[in-house]
Amino acid sequence: MSQIHDHLGRLLRKAARAFEAELTVQLQARGYPDIRPGHGALFANLDAAGTRAYELARRARMTQPSMAELIDDLEQKGYVVRREDPSDRRGRLVVPTERGLRHLEDARAIIAEIEHSWLERLGPNQGEALLEALRQLAEDRSSTDRSLQRPH
Repeated sequence: MSQIHDHLGRLLRKAARAFEAELTVQLQARGYPDIRPGHGALFANLDAAGTRAYELARRARMTQPSMAELIDDLEQKGYVVRREDPSDRRGRLVVPTERGLRHLEDARAIIAEIEHSWLERLGPNQGEALLEALRQLAEDRSSTDRSLQRPH
């Protein structure tokens, strides 16, 4: 049996999944037992004033049908509602409910706690170096994403 090599992409995915798992466990402990890691694709891209479903899907890099399933699930659970878009009556916005807003606030606090804990484990030099490296990689990726979207 061959050994799987932990290349950068694999390590980044493993770290992201560990972060999401820790966030989910803490959210569930704080009163959100029906939240699962996949819901983050919606919550991470939702504006407090509401966001159109196609925009949520674009931001999350998901198909519109997949995002619609998340919206349906979270609407059924009471975290979001669909409302008429005041800027375009033909459109609908996905808007967080009071419960959804509390969840977003709690999630931000938990994310800050997890980040602090992880960076503390790495130590000040490694933690800052990791953050700077990830920022640089993310910015480089953003410019690559923009160039891929342009017609050739």
